[in-house]
Amino acid sequence: MRIASSTLFRQFVFANQVAQQNINHLQQQISLGRRIVTPSDDPIGTARSLNIANSVSHLDQFRENAEFAEQRLGFEEETLAGVNNLLQRTRELAVSAANFGVHSPETFDAMRTEVEQLQQSLFELANSRDPNGDFIFAGFQSRTEPFVKTVTGANYLGDQGQLALQIGDNKQVASNDSGYAIFQNIKNGNGRFAVSANTTNTGSAVISPGSVTDLTTFQ
Repeated sequence: MRIASSTLFRQFVFANQVAQQNINHLQQQISLGRRIVTPSDDPIGTARSLNIANSVSHLDQFRENAEFAEQRLGFEEETLAGVNNLLQRTRELAVSAANFGVHSPETFDAMRTEVEQLQQSLFELANSRDPNGDFIFAGFQSRTEPFVKTVTGANYLGDQGQLALQIGDNKQVASNDSGYAIFQNIKNGNGRFAVSANTTNTGSAVISPGSVTDLTTFQ
């Protein structure tokens, strides 16, 4: 049986197109640096690659969350260190002012002025913002200034929320503390009980905050 020249030509053209497609595919594999370019190259391998890509994406998100939490908590730690310095200085002034006989009226005026400045600085630290402009002590209300001045002191306008960030498949971490927990929910005494003198007591004594040595007997 004779084969027409037109048939041979078509077969040649088809074979040439297939060869060109294979070359193009190989060039894609080389340029992309991977064996699988399209799902049809390896359906099972493609599924595995997608699973790995999803896992990598999750790990990247966990890393970003951890870095964000570390940044916010680090900023909070620096702010609270400043708060501690202000309170320490206020305590020093209070102890010094208790020695009435060694200070002149001018010295007391200077102490009062410094205490007022310390109070203002404390108020500003309580309303600190992070590098993103969010109030760090406002709970979930991060765009609301948490503390406003009042005649008697300050009011807290935030909430008690803590932003929990996922840093692992089964691990979350809080990236902030609320202003309520830091500045308002202050423990009384040692946090379990407080002691005070009887109102009819005419003597004097010094009482420590106390402590619990045996929780099994503490009611």
